Amino acid sequence: MIPGSVSSNAMWDAAKARYPFLGSDVDNAAGAARYDNLLDQTEKSLACLLNLGEAMSQISLSHGTPLDYIKQLRWDVPHAPARDRFFGWSDVRLIDQVRVAAAAGQFAVEKQSGAISFRRHPAGSRYSSARPTSSSHFMRTKSWL
Repeated sequence: MIPGSVSSNAMWDAAKARYPFLGSDVDNAAGAARYDNLLDQTEKSLACLLNLGEAMSQISLSHGTPLDYIKQLRWDVPHAPARDRFFGWSDVRLIDQVRVAAAAGQFAVEKQSGAISFRRHPAGSRYSSARPTSSSHFMRTKSWL
C-alpha cells in the first residue's frame, strides 16, 4: 500500500477481520469510530499501520506470525499509531518466538535499542503468558522492518 492512497480494503470490517487487535479493547462501534478517525485525520499513519501489519504477516515464526501475538493496539497519545510506528500489547510468548527465529538467522540483534520492555498490562491478567512469574505482563515492542 502506498501512503496517501488508502484502498477500499482498508474499511473497518476488513481491517478488523485481518487485524483483530485494532479493536480488541472496545466494542465494534467504538473501534470503527476510532479507525475512521485515524483514516480521516492521519491517513498516512493508517497506511503505515496497515503496511507494518502486512509485513508482519509475512514473517514466519515457529508458531504463527508476529500478528498472532499482538493482543491490543495502543491508541493513547503519544503511543497512537504514527507515520512510522505503532505500539501495542503482545503476548509475552512472542519473545521466545523471536529468539527461536533469531537463532535460526531470521533476525539480527540490534544492540541497546531499547526495543523490548516489560510493563503490567492495564487489564491485569486478561491475557496469560507462557511464563508463570509474569502471567499478567505483556511485551511492548517496537519492530523495525
